[in-house]
Amino acid sequence: MTTGTSKAVVFGAGNIGRGYMAPLLQQSGYDLVFVDADAELVSLLNQAKEYTIRLIGDETRDLTVSHVGALQSAQEAEIAREIASAQLVITTVGPGNIPFVAPLIAEGVTQRIARSIKEPLNVIACENMPESSTSLKKLVIEDMSAAEVQYVEEHVGFPDATLSRIVAGIDEELKKRDPLLIITEDLGEWTVDKYGFRGEIPNINGLEVVENEQARFERKFYLHNTGHAMCGYLGYFKGYQYMHEAINDEWIGHIISGALKESGVAVRKRYGFSEHNIQRYCALLIKRTRNEALQDTVSRVARNPISKLGPTDRFIKPANLALSYGICPSHISTGIAAVFFYDDPRDQQAKELARMLEENGITGVLEEICKVDRESRLAHMVEKEYEGLKAYKSSLQE
Repeated sequence: MTTGTSKAVVFGAGNIGRGYMAPLLQQSGYDLVFVDADAELVSLLNQAKEYTIRLIGDETRDLTVSHVGALQSAQEAEIAREIASAQLVITTVGPGNIPFVAPLIAEGVTQRIARSIKEPLNVIACENMPESSTSLKKLVIEDMSAAEVQYVEEHVGFPDATLSRIVAGIDEELKKRDPLLIITEDLGEWTVDKYGFRGEIPNINGLEVVENEQARFERKFYLHNTGHAMCGYLGYFKGYQYMHEAINDEWIGHIISGALKESGVAVRKRYGFSEHNIQRYCALLIKRTRNEALQDTVSRVARNPISKLGPTDRFIKPANLALSYGICPSHISTGIAAVFFYDDPRDQQAKELARMLEENGITGVLEEICKVDRESRLAHMVEKEYEGLKAYKSSLQE
């Protein structure tokens, strides 16, 4: 164990949990207990008790996170005991896995109630989704009694959070030599809602406590996530393997810059960010994507296209937001159209999307997945861009 006086239980021992959250928490005096579904990973962590993070920035440096322990998700009783004595719970499991984590957290809270623990516990869902912790809280309390819910309201905080970090892929040879190694950029953003905490707000390295978390989330989601995903799909469209290759393509760069401008103006109008703030944020995204040392793959960024086409996700929501302010989302529409060319045979959602496209046409898919009326302006724009991309692809193949 470390010499920390506090404990953090981190659900998800993957790239974000181990590569971003863990070092910040350990540097801030927290003992770390990971929880993960991967039994082999849990075993490796418990044997090694430490692992290396390779940070890629202006210079490359290695950081060791030591004195760590881990539990497998099936060890429910042990997990509940750890939560009962913790001050902080972090989730980095992906939005789709939140329902599986919630009962484990609920059992830990129930043990705190049984022990009459009044010390505050804060649960931060660091997931790529709006109101992540609020959504987790609803799942945690859904089967609780009125008295238990009251305890949660008084003693358990669920502050919403925004997280931004690009994690690199690791080639198989390097992974064989060091299966616990994580390679990630030496940059990141972690903001948390000031008003969601219970008790004193913890002093954690790299944590920025903000008063308008929704504004920060939407800036990140509809600029960083939109631009990054567009680069992935347009990169796949043109046959690139890596993100840094795609972003340096003049045609792709032009489309992404246009989309960021469209989305950026809309976000600025909605939340009052300065023009300089938005421009600087977009420029940093481009710089981060150009980081060749990350070896970030197009396939990683483009995976799960159906999820990314959701009505509140990174394409449709900023397009509609732009339209609501009288901004024509022509470049965002090109990015949406590019998603329909993503046909990686290894991706189940890509195969399903291709089937839906063949059966229902692009406007039918937009209506079913994106909840965009087939007669709407946005649907007509995306359809036009899709036909344009088909013609462009044919010219590239000649």
